[in-house]
Amino acid sequence: MPERQSVTLDVDDIDHLTIRRRRGQDFDCGLARVYIRRCFGVYPETHKANPRLAADYSAIEEAGEQELYDTLVAIRTVLMRSVGLA
Repeated sequence: MPERQSVTLDVDDIDHLTIRRRRGQDFDCGLARVYIRRCFGVYPETHKANPRLAADYSAIEEAGEQELYDTLVAIRTVLMRSVGLA
């Protein structure tokens, strides 16, 4: 089980990015890619959030805004469940 503090910090980063998009503000696809790669690398359980991207990290670079956003939301859910917060 991942360390709760580390997970909540990563979830907070994801929240800041995804909230901007929900508010109609610019979505930073580059930063989304960084977060996705980091979470896939640190938390193996997040691979189920998007098996296609987890299996081929080069696909992360090709993913569009919607897929990046959806993957971050799914990663957030996996992380929150992993520490008993969802």
